[in-house]
Amino acid sequence: MVRNTEPSPFTGKTRTTNLPATLQDDVLQVSVGFGAISLAIDGKSGNLTDGRMEYRRQE
Repeated sequence: MVRNTEPSPFTGKTRTTNLPATLQDDVLQVSVGFGAISLAIDGKSGNLTDGRMEYRRQE
């Protein structure tokens, strides 16, 4: 399970949603409405990346 926290486009309030995910061959597959996104750990920063964007743990 992956948690996504971002501002709501309607209210502007922060909202958190849970997304189903599976780990296979060191790649995290996150299910989203239009398919799946593959995420891996960036060796330099330690954050998750899909090759275009980087996602970091909320502090």
